[in-house]
Amino acid sequence: MDRHALVVKSDHTSGTHDALIDKDVVSSPTQSSALKRDPAPSIAFARRICRYYGYEPRTDPMNASRMLPPRRIFWGSILGDDPRDVIQAGLQEIAGLVHLVAYSTSNLTQAGFRRADPYTPGSSARSWIESLVNAPVVFGSYIEYPINETLSLNHWNHIHREAHMRDVILKLWAEHGMQPDDVGVVADMDESFSRKFMHAMQMCRIPQFEPTQGCAGSDKPKVVAKTLNFNGSPYCIRPDYAGFHPDAILGKCVKGIGAPWGTASDVLWDAWDYRMRDGGRQNPANKYNAFHIHNFFDNASTLRFKYKTYGEKVPDADTRPIHSLHYDLAEIYKCLNTTDTASFSKALTPDPTSQSVQSEHDLPVFFDFAYAQRRHRALVQLWINAGGKTS
Repeated sequence: MDRHALVVKSDHTSGTHDALIDKDVVSSPTQSSALKRDPAPSIAFARRICRYYGYEPRTDPMNASRMLPPRRIFWGSILGDDPRDVIQAGLQEIAGLVHLVAYSTSNLTQAGFRRADPYTPGSSARSWIESLVNAPVVFGSYIEYPINETLSLNHWNHIHREAHMRDVILKLWAEHGMQPDDVGVVADMDESFSRKFMHAMQMCRIPQFEPTQGCAGSDKPKVVAKTLNFNGSPYCIRPDYAGFHPDAILGKCVKGIGAPWGTASDVLWDAWDYRMRDGGRQNPANKYNAFHIHNFFDNASTLRFKYKTYGEKVPDADTRPIHSLHYDLAEIYKCLNTTDTASFSKALTPDPTSQSVQSEHDLPVFFDFAYAQRRHRALVQLWINAGGKTS
Protein backbone atom coordinates (compact mmCIF):
# COMPACT_ATOMS: atom_id res chain seq x y z
CA MET A 1 0.00 0.00 0.00
CA ASP A 2 1.25 3.49 -0.87
CA ARG A 3 2.65 5.55 1.96
CA HIS A 4 1.95 9.27 1.89
CA ALA A 5 4.29 11.96 3.20
CA LEU A 6 3.38 15.51 4.10
CA VAL A 7 6.56 17.59 3.98
CA VAL A 8 6.95 20.56 6.29
CA LYS A 9 6.04 23.87 4.66
CA SER A 10 8.03 27.07 5.10
CA ASP A 11 5.18 29.57 4.66
CA HIS A 12 3.37 29.29 7.99
CA THR A 13 1.95 32.35 9.68
CA SER A 14 0.82 32.50 13.27
CA GLY A 15 -2.77 33.22 14.21
CA THR A 16 -5.29 33.00 17.02
CA HIS A 17 -9.05 32.70 17.02
CA ASP A 18 -9.87 36.27 17.99
CA ALA A 19 -13.47 35.50 18.95
CA LEU A 20 -13.19 32.28 20.89
CA ILE A 21 -9.91 31.92 22.79
CA ASP A 22 -10.06 32.74 26.51
CA LYS A 23 -7.56 33.23 29.31
CA ASP A 24 -6.44 29.59 29.72
CA VAL A 25 -5.56 29.13 26.07
CA VAL A 26 -2.63 26.88 25.33
CA SER A 27 -0.25 27.93 22.61
CA SER A 28 -2.18 27.42 19.39
CA PRO A 29 -0.33 25.64 16.61
CA THR A 30 0.81 27.86 13.80
CA GLN A 31 -1.58 27.70 10.85
CA SER A 32 -0.71 27.53 7.19
CA SER A 33 -2.52 29.99 4.94
CA ALA A 34 -1.20 28.39 1.76
CA LEU A 35 -3.49 26.15 -0.28
CA LYS A 36 -2.24 22.96 -1.81
CA ARG A 37 -1.01 23.47 -5.35
CA ASP A 38 -2.77 20.90 -7.52
CA PRO A 39 -1.40 19.61 -10.82
CA ALA A 40 -2.84 21.32 -13.88
CA PRO A 41 -6.04 19.58 -15.06
CA SER A 42 -5.32 17.03 -17.75
CA ILE A 43 -6.50 13.68 -19.02
CA ALA A 44 -3.49 12.03 -17.34
CA PHE A 45 -4.30 13.64 -13.99
CA ALA A 46 -7.97 12.62 -14.26
CA ARG A 47 -7.08 9.04 -15.13
CA ARG A 48 -4.71 8.79 -12.19
CA ILE A 49 -7.25 10.16 -9.70
CA CYS A 50 -10.22 8.22 -11.07
CA ARG A 51 -8.46 4.86 -11.30
CA TYR A 52 -7.21 5.23 -7.73
CA TYR A 53 -10.86 4.97 -6.69
CA GLY A 54 -11.90 2.46 -9.36
CA TYR A 55 -13.65 4.96 -11.65
CA GLU A 56 -13.13 6.16 -15.20
CA PRO A 57 -12.67 9.83 -16.17
CA ARG A 58 -15.57 11.89 -17.52
CA THR A 59 -14.47 12.24 -21.11
CA ASP A 60 -16.50 13.54 -24.03
CA PRO A 61 -18.37 10.59 -25.61
CA MET A 62 -17.48 12.01 -29.04
CA ASN A 63 -13.83 12.70 -28.21
CA ALA A 64 -12.15 10.51 -25.59
CA SER A 65 -9.14 12.82 -25.45
CA ARG A 66 -11.25 15.72 -24.16
CA MET A 67 -12.49 16.00 -20.55
CA LEU A 68 -16.02 17.14 -19.84
CA PRO A 69 -16.25 20.31 -17.70
CA PRO A 70 -15.78 19.59 -13.97
CA ARG A 71 -18.95 18.98 -12.01
CA ARG A 72 -20.03 21.90 -9.86
CA ILE A 73 -19.97 21.06 -6.15
CA PHE A 74 -22.10 22.98 -3.66
CA TRP A 75 -20.87 22.62 -0.06
CA GLY A 76 -22.76 23.27 3.15
CA SER A 77 -22.16 23.14 6.92
CA ILE A 78 -23.55 24.34 10.21
CA LEU A 79 -21.07 26.91 11.54
CA GLY A 80 -20.77 27.28 15.31
CA ASP A 81 -17.95 27.73 17.81
CA ASP A 82 -15.53 25.56 15.87
CA PRO A 83 -11.76 25.75 16.52
CA ARG A 84 -9.82 27.72 13.95
CA ASP A 85 -7.55 24.80 13.09
CA VAL A 86 -10.57 22.61 12.33
CA ILE A 87 -12.08 25.22 10.02
CA GLN A 88 -8.84 25.80 8.15
CA ALA A 89 -8.04 22.11 7.83
CA GLY A 90 -11.43 21.42 6.28
CA LEU A 91 -11.34 24.38 3.92
CA GLN A 92 -7.89 23.46 2.61
CA GLU A 93 -9.38 20.18 1.36
CA ILE A 94 -12.09 21.92 -0.69
CA ALA A 95 -10.63 25.35 -1.57
CA GLY A 96 -10.86 26.06 -5.28
CA LEU A 97 -12.81 22.84 -5.90
CA VAL A 98 -16.29 24.00 -4.85
CA HIS A 99 -18.66 26.30 -6.69
CA LEU A 100 -20.24 27.70 -3.52
CA VAL A 101 -20.06 27.25 0.25
CA ALA A 102 -23.20 27.80 2.34
CA TYR A 103 -23.11 28.16 6.13
CA SER A 104 -26.02 28.00 8.55
CA THR A 105 -25.53 29.83 11.86
CA SER A 106 -27.71 30.33 14.93
CA ASN A 107 -28.13 32.39 18.08
CA LEU A 108 -28.37 29.22 20.19
CA THR A 109 -26.23 26.14 20.76
CA GLN A 110 -27.65 22.72 20.00
CA ALA A 111 -28.68 22.37 23.66
CA GLY A 112 -30.53 25.70 23.61
CA PHE A 113 -27.95 27.96 25.26
CA ARG A 114 -27.43 31.50 24.02
CA ARG A 115 -24.29 32.09 21.97
CA ALA A 116 -22.69 35.06 20.28
CA ASP A 117 -22.14 34.69 16.55
CA PRO A 118 -18.59 35.79 15.60
CA TYR A 119 -19.43 35.46 11.88
CA THR A 120 -21.63 38.53 11.49
CA PRO A 121 -21.35 40.58 8.27
CA GLY A 122 -18.15 42.58 8.21
CA SER A 123 -16.52 40.64 11.06
CA SER A 124 -12.88 39.59 10.87
CA ALA A 125 -13.93 35.97 11.46
CA ARG A 126 -16.20 35.97 8.39
CA SER A 127 -13.57 37.69 6.26
CA TRP A 128 -11.00 35.09 7.34
CA ILE A 129 -13.23 32.21 6.21
CA GLU A 130 -14.03 33.90 2.91
CA SER A 131 -10.30 34.34 2.25
CA LEU A 132 -9.68 30.60 2.54
CA VAL A 133 -12.35 29.15 0.27
CA ASN A 134 -11.50 30.65 -3.13
CA ALA A 135 -15.22 30.47 -3.98
CA PRO A 136 -18.38 32.41 -3.08
CA VAL A 137 -19.43 31.99 0.58
CA VAL A 138 -23.01 32.65 1.70
CA PHE A 139 -24.50 32.66 5.18
CA GLY A 140 -27.98 31.97 6.48
CA SER A 141 -29.30 32.22 10.03
CA TYR A 142 -31.58 29.92 11.98
CA ILE A 143 -32.79 32.27 14.73
CA GLU A 144 -34.92 31.06 17.64
CA TYR A 145 -36.10 32.22 21.02
CA PRO A 146 -33.95 30.74 23.81
CA ILE A 147 -35.41 27.90 25.82
CA ASN A 148 -37.56 29.13 28.68
CA GLU A 149 -35.54 28.47 31.82
CA THR A 150 -38.50 26.58 33.34
CA LEU A 151 -38.60 24.16 30.41
CA SER A 152 -36.68 20.94 30.88
CA LEU A 153 -33.89 20.41 28.36
CA ASN A 154 -35.27 16.89 27.96
CA HIS A 155 -37.91 18.44 25.69
CA TRP A 156 -35.23 19.90 23.41
CA ASN A 157 -34.48 17.61 20.47
CA HIS A 158 -31.10 18.73 19.16
CA ILE A 159 -31.16 16.18 16.31
CA HIS A 160 -34.34 17.65 14.82
CA ARG A 161 -32.98 21.14 15.38
CA GLU A 162 -29.81 20.28 13.47
CA ALA A 163 -31.97 19.10 10.57
CA HIS A 164 -33.80 22.45 10.46
CA MET A 165 -30.46 24.27 10.51
CA ARG A 166 -29.20 22.16 7.63
CA ASP A 167 -32.34 22.89 5.62
CA VAL A 168 -31.10 26.50 5.58
CA ILE A 169 -28.13 25.20 3.56
CA LEU A 170 -30.34 23.57 0.94
CA LYS A 171 -32.39 26.76 0.56
CA LEU A 172 -29.19 28.78 0.10
CA TRP A 173 -28.06 26.37 -2.62
CA ALA A 174 -31.35 26.85 -4.46
CA GLU A 175 -31.21 30.63 -4.09
CA HIS A 176 -27.70 30.70 -5.55
CA GLY A 177 -28.31 28.66 -8.66
CA MET A 178 -27.71 24.99 -7.90
CA GLN A 179 -28.91 22.82 -10.81
CA PRO A 180 -30.09 19.19 -11.01
CA ASP A 181 -26.76 18.05 -12.49
CA ASP A 182 -24.70 19.71 -9.73
CA VAL A 183 -23.57 17.85 -6.59
CA GLY A 184 -24.46 18.91 -3.04
CA VAL A 185 -22.33 17.97 -0.02
CA VAL A 186 -23.59 18.35 3.55
CA ALA A 187 -20.86 18.17 6.21
CA ASP A 188 -20.18 19.17 9.78
CA MET A 189 -17.39 21.73 10.13
CA ASP A 190 -14.98 19.06 11.35
CA GLU A 191 -15.71 16.77 8.39
CA SER A 192 -14.43 16.92 4.83
CA PHE A 193 -13.92 14.75 1.82
CA SER A 194 -10.23 14.49 0.99
CA ARG A 195 -8.85 16.79 -1.68
CA LYS A 196 -8.15 13.77 -3.86
CA PHE A 197 -11.77 12.62 -3.66
CA MET A 198 -13.00 16.17 -4.32
CA HIS A 199 -11.12 15.98 -7.62
CA ALA A 200 -12.72 12.59 -8.24
CA MET A 201 -16.21 14.00 -7.69
CA GLN A 202 -15.46 16.66 -10.29
CA MET A 203 -13.75 14.53 -12.92
CA CYS A 204 -14.86 10.90 -12.58
CA ARG A 205 -17.84 8.82 -13.68
CA ILE A 206 -19.24 8.14 -10.22
CA PRO A 207 -22.43 6.08 -10.62
CA GLN A 208 -24.49 8.14 -8.14
CA PHE A 209 -23.76 11.30 -10.13
CA GLU A 210 -24.73 9.97 -13.55
CA PRO A 211 -27.95 11.29 -15.20
CA THR A 212 -29.61 7.87 -14.97
CA GLN A 213 -29.30 7.73 -11.16
CA GLY A 214 -32.64 7.31 -9.40
CA CYS A 215 -33.50 9.25 -6.24
CA ALA A 216 -35.44 6.72 -4.14
CA GLY A 217 -33.67 5.23 -1.12
CA SER A 218 -33.67 1.85 -2.86
CA ASP A 219 -31.70 3.46 -5.72
CA LYS A 220 -28.94 4.38 -3.24
CA PRO A 221 -28.26 7.87 -4.62
CA LYS A 222 -26.08 9.05 -1.72
CA VAL A 223 -22.28 8.90 -1.79
CA VAL A 224 -21.31 8.10 1.80
CA ALA A 225 -17.80 8.90 2.98
CA LYS A 226 -15.40 6.39 4.47
CA THR A 227 -13.90 8.67 7.10
CA LEU A 228 -10.55 8.56 8.86
CA ASN A 229 -11.10 9.88 12.40
CA PHE A 230 -8.55 12.11 14.15
CA ASN A 231 -9.32 12.71 17.83
CA GLY A 232 -7.57 15.69 19.40
CA SER A 233 -4.30 15.24 17.52
CA PRO A 234 -3.01 14.11 14.11
CA TYR A 235 -1.31 11.27 16.00
CA CYS A 236 -4.53 9.98 17.60
CA ILE A 237 -6.56 7.85 15.20
CA ARG A 238 -9.08 5.18 16.08
CA PRO A 239 -7.95 2.17 14.02
CA ASP A 240 -11.13 0.19 14.69
CA TYR A 241 -13.66 2.74 13.45
CA ALA A 242 -14.43 4.36 10.09
CA GLY A 243 -16.91 7.24 10.00
CA PHE A 244 -19.51 7.78 7.29
CA HIS A 245 -19.90 11.56 6.82
CA PRO A 246 -19.93 13.87 4.89
CA ASP A 247 -22.52 12.86 2.29
CA ALA A 248 -22.94 13.86 -1.36
CA ILE A 249 -26.06 13.70 -3.55
CA LEU A 250 -26.85 14.73 -7.12
CA GLY A 251 -28.88 17.94 -7.28
CA LYS A 252 -31.87 16.38 -8.99
CA CYS A 253 -32.44 14.29 -5.85
CA VAL A 254 -32.24 17.23 -3.39
CA LYS A 255 -35.32 19.07 -2.13
CA GLY A 256 -35.47 22.56 -3.54
CA ILE A 257 -33.33 21.54 -6.53
CA GLY A 258 -35.08 18.51 -8.02
CA ALA A 259 -38.40 20.27 -7.35
CA PRO A 260 -39.28 23.63 -5.79
CA TRP A 261 -38.95 23.79 -2.01
CA GLY A 262 -42.19 22.69 -0.34
CA THR A 263 -43.20 20.30 -3.15
CA ALA A 264 -44.47 17.04 -1.69
CA SER A 265 -42.09 14.21 -2.56
CA ASP A 266 -41.26 10.84 -1.10
CA VAL A 267 -38.00 10.50 -2.99
CA LEU A 268 -36.25 13.87 -2.79
CA TRP A 269 -33.74 14.30 0.04
CA ASP A 270 -33.84 17.04 2.67
CA ALA A 271 -31.10 17.82 5.18
CA TRP A 272 -32.37 15.24 7.69
CA ASP A 273 -32.19 12.60 4.96
CA TYR A 274 -28.62 13.56 4.10
CA ARG A 275 -27.44 12.56 7.58
CA MET A 276 -29.96 9.99 8.75
CA ARG A 277 -31.70 8.24 5.82
CA ASP A 278 -30.55 4.93 4.41
CA GLY A 279 -29.85 4.86 0.72
CA GLY A 280 -26.17 5.29 0.01
CA ARG A 281 -22.88 3.54 -0.63
CA GLN A 282 -19.37 4.13 0.63
CA ASN A 283 -17.45 4.77 -2.58
CA PRO A 284 -15.05 3.12 -2.74
CA ALA A 285 -15.53 0.75 0.19
CA ASN A 286 -11.83 -0.14 0.53
CA LYS A 287 -10.27 3.35 0.71
CA TYR A 288 -10.64 6.23 3.13
CA ASN A 289 -11.81 9.30 1.22
CA ALA A 290 -12.72 11.73 4.03
CA PHE A 291 -11.54 13.09 7.39
CA HIS A 292 -13.15 13.82 10.75
CA ILE A 293 -10.96 16.27 12.70
CA HIS A 294 -12.60 15.95 16.10
CA ASN A 295 -11.93 17.58 19.49
CA PHE A 296 -9.15 19.86 18.20
CA PHE A 297 -9.95 22.48 20.82
CA ASP A 298 -7.74 25.49 21.52
CA ASN A 299 -8.15 25.26 25.28
CA ALA A 300 -9.88 23.45 28.11
CA SER A 301 -12.61 26.05 28.55
CA THR A 302 -13.94 25.76 25.00
CA LEU A 303 -13.79 21.96 25.27
CA ARG A 304 -15.87 21.96 28.46
CA PHE A 305 -18.23 24.57 26.96
CA LYS A 306 -18.95 22.28 24.03
CA TYR A 307 -19.78 19.27 26.16
CA LYS A 308 -21.98 21.38 28.45
CA THR A 309 -23.95 23.32 25.86
CA TYR A 310 -23.99 21.46 22.54
CA GLY A 311 -25.79 18.34 21.36
CA GLU A 312 -23.92 15.83 23.52
CA LYS A 313 -24.54 17.91 26.61
CA VAL A 314 -23.10 17.01 30.02
CA PRO A 315 -24.66 19.30 32.68
CA ASP A 316 -21.68 19.14 35.04
CA ALA A 317 -19.04 19.43 32.32
CA ASP A 318 -17.46 22.37 34.18
CA THR A 319 -16.34 20.17 37.05
CA ARG A 320 -16.24 16.54 35.96
CA PRO A 321 -12.88 14.89 35.21
CA ILE A 322 -12.20 15.60 31.57
CA HIS A 323 -11.70 11.97 30.56
CA SER A 324 -15.18 11.10 31.89
CA LEU A 325 -17.13 13.69 29.87
CA HIS A 326 -17.48 11.52 26.76
CA TYR A 327 -16.10 8.30 25.35
CA ASP A 328 -14.18 10.33 22.74
CA LEU A 329 -12.27 12.06 25.54
CA ALA A 330 -11.62 8.72 27.20
CA GLU A 331 -10.08 7.68 23.88
CA ILE A 332 -7.81 10.72 23.94
CA TYR A 333 -6.59 9.57 27.35
CA LYS A 334 -5.76 6.19 25.82
CA CYS A 335 -3.84 7.89 23.03
CA LEU A 336 -1.85 10.06 25.44
CA ASN A 337 -1.16 7.15 27.75
CA THR A 338 1.50 5.20 25.89
CA THR A 339 0.93 2.09 28.02
CA ASP A 340 -2.57 1.64 26.55
CA THR A 341 -2.39 0.92 22.83
CA ALA A 342 -4.86 -1.95 22.54
CA SER A 343 -7.86 0.10 21.37
CA PHE A 344 -6.23 3.33 20.21
CA SER A 345 -3.06 3.68 18.19
CA LYS A 346 -0.80 6.54 17.24
CA ALA A 347 -1.35 5.62 13.62
CA LEU A 348 0.93 8.23 12.10
CA THR A 349 4.68 7.91 12.32
CA PRO A 350 6.67 11.12 12.87
CA ASP A 351 9.94 11.10 10.97
CA PRO A 352 12.18 13.94 12.23
CA THR A 353 14.95 13.03 9.80
CA SER A 354 12.85 13.65 6.68
CA GLN A 355 10.69 16.32 8.39
CA SER A 356 7.54 14.47 7.34
CA VAL A 357 4.62 12.48 8.69
CA GLN A 358 4.28 9.01 7.23
CA SER A 359 0.98 7.16 6.83
CA GLU A 360 -0.48 4.43 4.69
CA HIS A 361 -3.53 6.69 4.19
CA ASP A 362 -4.12 10.02 2.49
CA LEU A 363 -3.86 12.75 5.12
CA PRO A 364 -5.32 16.26 5.38
CA VAL A 365 -3.33 18.90 3.51
CA PHE A 366 -3.09 20.85 6.78
CA PHE A 367 -1.30 18.03 8.64
CA ASP A 368 2.30 18.67 7.74
CA PHE A 369 5.07 17.54 10.08
CA ALA A 370 5.47 20.84 11.92
CA TYR A 371 1.75 21.21 12.57
CA ALA A 372 1.34 17.60 13.70
CA GLN A 373 4.13 18.02 16.24
CA ARG A 374 2.81 21.34 17.57
CA ARG A 375 -0.78 20.16 17.79
CA HIS A 376 0.11 17.03 19.74
CA ARG A 377 2.18 19.05 22.22
CA ALA A 378 -0.72 21.51 22.57
CA LEU A 379 -3.12 18.63 23.27
CA VAL A 380 -0.87 17.33 26.05
CA GLN A 381 -0.72 20.81 27.59
CA LEU A 382 -4.49 21.29 27.26
CA TRP A 383 -5.04 17.95 28.99
CA ILE A 384 -2.76 18.92 31.87
CA ASN A 385 -4.44 22.34 32.21
CA ALA A 386 -7.84 20.63 32.38
CA GLY A 387 -6.71 18.28 35.14
CA GLY A 388 -6.87 15.23 32.91
CA LYS A 389 -5.24 11.92 33.79
CA THR A 390 -1.93 11.31 32.07
CA SER A 391 -1.10 7.87 33.44
